[in-house]
Amino acid sequence: LNVNASTLSLRDGVELSVNSASQAGGGNVNIAVDRNMVMSGNSYINATSTNPNAGDGGNVNIALDDGFLIAAPGQD
Repeated sequence: LNVNASTLSLRDGVELSVNSASQAGGGNVNIAVDRNMVMSGNSYINATSTNPNAGDGGNVNIALDDGFLIAAPGQD
């Protein structure tokens, strides 16, 4: 999953997720944001493998060119 944005807000339970049942394991979540990224309201990002005999889940990569990652305390 690749996301490219100027700004990104994940609010009110938004989920960015990749799941894989392949033998190779999970895929990756790649996020590139020019400015700020905000997470609140139990929103989350994950990469998992659902196959117990497969490799690990994928990676979550976040790149912020000129900004901040803001996560509201006690909500996520």
